[in-house]
Amino acid sequence: MSLVYKLLSPSCIKKYFNINKKNNLYFCPKCYESANYDFVQFAILLMKIRRNKCPECKGTVFDEMGQCLTCCSIIE
Repeated sequence: MSLVYKLLSPSCIKKYFNINKKNNLYFCPKCYESANYDFVQFAILLMKIRRNKCPECKGTVFDEMGQCLTCCSIIE
């Protein structure tokens, strides 16, 4: 998916996957859990998020459980 995403134009990505290529991509732990780890580099975020500053990286997007979707660290 990463290679397809890089190669296709924004209009093709929108047409075939209904994803706006201009949006940021974040790691989705739920998708990663059920995927083939050798091929997953990112997952399109389609879950509820919360904003906070990550102490480990410059990320600001967290899932409901407190996991940073940029570096995967977990905050309390």
